[in-house]
Amino acid sequence: MLRLVRPFLLGSLLVATGLLAGAQTVGVPPAPADPALEAREEAEAGSRAFAAGDFLAAAESFGRAVGLDPSRIGYGVLRARALGELVDRDDSSPANLARFRTVVSIYEELLAADPENEEYAQAVATLFSKVGDAAGRDAWLLGRGRNPALPARIRSDALRASAETALAGAARDNEGRRRESAAGLAARARQRLDEALAISPGCLACHALRLHGLELEVAIARARKDAPRRSELEALLSRARRTADAVERAQRTPERTDEY
Repeated sequence: MLRLVRPFLLGSLLVATGLLAGAQTVGVPPAPADPALEAREEAEAGSRAFAAGDFLAAAESFGRAVGLDPSRIGYGVLRARALGELVDRDDSSPANLARFRTVVSIYEELLAADPENEEYAQAVATLFSKVGDAAGRDAWLLGRGRNPALPARIRSDALRASAETALAGAARDNEGRRRESAAGLAARARQRLDEALAISPGCLACHALRLHGLELEVAIARARKDAPRRSELEALLSRARRTADAVERAQRTPERTDEY
């Protein structure tokens, strides 16, 4: 009968079976922590915070996940995205620029391991635009476009992105009747595209953008009533059209004919 069991013996039995509240097993070490599991839990917490718009808490959770499991590159990417949300648009204050530099440095570490990752590269270019550093963005793209260690497609894409920005500025300046500035930006864009086509002669997007840029340069020269420059640019545009047409024809898939 249970009532015959002495109290101290009953307590010992409950401790041994783990039924006594607050009882601890003496001499048995706790189960070792699993860093990978803890990292995953931190990442899940970070994802919840990110979804709720608490980007600082998200960045802190993702940072702890990186510390617990550095082998998971995705945790670093998530941390960079969360920190990027904390960078304020068009804010040149020291605090905001410090946040900006931190995020850029994280992405550059990621690019060092995966230099062809266009998602990371686009994130860096977007951050430069976000803080209003057009010159810094252009210099960063130019450095990527002139890096011989990168594949030709990556380099030409970076130069084309730089040219697109310059042409957008040229169009705005032309509309605002700032002809000299517009002409300078359009010429810079053409130089970038010439570099891109020297690297990737078959880049149809580069050819198309170069044609657009030359048409803009002709319009600017016409507005400036610079007849010699306009004639020179029109000749260049004519040659560029022939080259672009030839590249397009060479890349066009021949129609398949079925033979019976």
